[in-house]
Amino acid sequence: QQQQLPQQQPQRRWAVCFELRDGCSSVTVRLHDMGEAATRSSPLPAPAEPGVSRIWLMPDFAPQELCAGVLKAASSKSGKYGFRPARVSQTSEASNAASAVIDGTERRGLQCSLRGDVDGPDVAALEEKLCGLAGADVGQMEKLELARSGPGDFFAPHHDGAQREVSQLLWLQPCSEGGETAFPAFGLRFAPCSGAVLAWRNTRSTTAGADHEVAETNKQLLHEGCKVLAGEKIIASGWIHRGQVRPV
Repeated sequence: QQQQLPQQQPQRRWAVCFELRDGCSSVTVRLHDMGEAATRSSPLPAPAEPGVSRIWLMPDFAPQELCAGVLKAASSKSGKYGFRPARVSQTSEASNAASAVIDGTERRGLQCSLRGDVDGPDVAALEEKLCGLAGADVGQMEKLELARSGPGDFFAPHHDGAQREVSQLLWLQPCSEGGETAFPAFGLRFAPCSGAVLAWRNTRSTTAGADHEVAETNKQLLHEGCKVLAGEKIIASGWIHRGQVRPV
């Protein structure tokens, strides 16, 4: 008699949702089923309702070999295209125009930009994966920004801006001490393993009238990169816009 082997169940993806409601001092934590690992990641839910802020953590989002491939692509770049002193965005009071400047009081570390159509298949695969999580296409994503932080490096509290509908932060290489990403309003600090991603929406709905809603900047999602105390941290930031930001 032929013995039937038990059918293997498809591996599923799970995300942890951290939810904060205005006026509430405690954070609600929920486990969210993102679907089968073999399929494209389910998009994050629509922007939160008024008065609600959410952060999503997927611990096993990117395979280690993909993280290694992206790091290799970044390390192969040199000069002005490689890792260079990190910059912050500042707006001129005179012209109201934004520019990227080096400001050691706001940010210390190195940064490097990557895009899949220039920097190889691993970078392209990561872009597709991050866009799939947000339910967007690659044309809506800015270049990936890799940030490399050694002992003493940090990024002061900041907001990514309402023009960036979704922010994604992927750990390519964690440091051994310090370097957490902190969200002061939530009272949370994250220092996950390589391959983990944090994601959040930078705006939320606010009732503007009886028949429509508009989006407002969600200031609860102010965050910071805490000072690295030991080792080296490398993260990749993906920023998704509502419309196209890359040439078609």
